[in-house]
Amino acid sequence: MRETRWKRVPLATSAATGRVKYLLQVEVLTPMFGGGVEIDGSRKPCDPITLIRGASIRGQLRFWWRAVNPRGCTAVKELRVAEAEVFGTAASGKAKQAGVATRALSVCVPQQPARAEDVQVFEEGSKRIKRGLEGVAYGAFPLRDTESANVHGVLHQIRDPFSLELDFPASSQRDIDAALWAWLNFGGLGGRTRRGFGAVALKRSNSDTARFPLGVADGWKEFVRNDGAPAAWPRLPHVAQAAFREVHGREETPVSALNVLLRKLQTLRQGVRVGRAKGETKAQGRSYWPEPDSIRALVGTSLPRHRDPVTGTKLFPRAAFGTPIIFHFLDANEGGARRNRNLEPPDTTLNPVDKGRFASSLILRVARGPDQRMPFMLRALRLEHPAPEGGYELTASDRDIYPVETRIQSAEHARWGLDGRPSPLVKGDFVTTDPIERFFKEFE
Repeated sequence: MRETRWKRVPLATSAATGRVKYLLQVEVLTPMFGGGVEIDGSRKPCDPITLIRGASIRGQLRFWWRAVNPRGCTAVKELRVAEAEVFGTAASGKAKQAGVATRALSVCVPQQPARAEDVQVFEEGSKRIKRGLEGVAYGAFPLRDTESANVHGVLHQIRDPFSLELDFPASSQRDIDAALWAWLNFGGLGGRTRRGFGAVALKRSNSDTARFPLGVADGWKEFVRNDGAPAAWPRLPHVAQAAFREVHGREETPVSALNVLLRKLQTLRQGVRVGRAKGETKAQGRSYWPEPDSIRALVGTSLPRHRDPVTGTKLFPRAAFGTPIIFHFLDANEGGARRNRNLEPPDTTLNPVDKGRFASSLILRVARGPDQRMPFMLRALRLEHPAPEGGYELTASDRDIYPVETRIQSAEHARWGLDGRPSPLVKGDFVTTDPIERFFKEFE
């Protein structure tokens, strides 16, 4: 793990109020996914007036403060009390509106970026992907217009830095430093930040009178206090080696680096001879993951050529990458799939029981190297997530619901390929029951 030198940040403490003010200049490295207050189908526009919202940054800092847990809270109630002290509550917001002093963090963006350029991922009027953006398109798949292929959404590249002002009580400085460290290293702005979109980086500050660590290793040692904390909220594990991978890429632009990073995940999940077999078409290249065979067995329908399974287990391990997952069989006939056993199953959706979604514990990130003239770094981070209490279920388009299992019990269980077929969880002599641990092998 390469270490970045500590960067200097501004510090101005008022003796009268006991408050600290940071004024930072932040850049957005990778294109943002959406980020506006409106959602227009697949278009996902950004806000044309306020590109960067202080409320969005505040939410990111809240999330990463909880994940870091710099106060070492060991219970949810304790965490909430501490969070209210640092970030405020609805009551403190009302007090501020009434002109009463509040000790909570204040976040504002004094200077907005000048513009956001559209980044087209899909060719206009067709389903084709722009050359060199195959990985980006995989991560930005909600932008694709699946109905007419005429009105695809676009990403938004912000070229100019923006200024960020944080005002907070001096007693919360370590909390704010911890949240900033995590957000600047692992977070972002807009949607799908866990897939690397909207990555941020500190460009400069207005003072050199104070410092906090921006390097991953130093910051982890300084701030992360999750040893013994319950798995009740998403958090960074106490030991960095188990949860973080970083490699120096060869890409000179953040977009090309993001493309390489997302291609690693795409290859594991769908790549030829890794995630699926090679065929003349994608429909003929059967998946080496067990979900398609498992769905065919549950629903009870299949094309004749797919009736014999290629995997020897009935599991849904890709839930580790986040849900919902929609499984679409290319030969499916939604109107008659359940009545005709010679048709593929209808579209099915994997979700946690009683929840609409469960965020991925895997976070992908593009970051600048220690020297800004060096190629960009590729990062992967794993959060410790509480498991869904009720487990997972599969819902077919005809509303049939099937309980399913996602956990792999043993290394031998992970060798599910039949008749010599490979398993994505096996790479050479390495075998794992954890899909994210297998993904981390792509960083070696």
